[in-house]
Amino acid sequence: MVKVLVHQLTIFFPFQLLFEMVFLKVLFQKNLNYLMSNKHYNLIGWILFIISAFGFIISSIGSFWAMFGSAFFLLGCIVFLIPYFLKKKE
Repeated sequence: MVKVLVHQLTIFFPFQLLFEMVFLKVLFQKNLNYLMSNKHYNLIGWILFIISAFGFIISSIGSFWAMFGSAFFLLGCIVFLIPYFLKKKE
């Protein structure tokens, strides 16, 4: 039912994905907030960045400057994760 409604309302293909994302966000926004907190979403995002940094490092084997940049990208991702693991003083 929802898929039919989405395809009937979208006329132009380039805008279809954007419309579906906005429509589904409004439709399921309350349900998504109950799944995980923002802190968990941030942690998952940074873990994915670290995985991609390892992919960049592997793909840059043999090129010094690409390896140099990939290593700093990995280091930057790890630095951004430090506040996540520090305990807050209350």
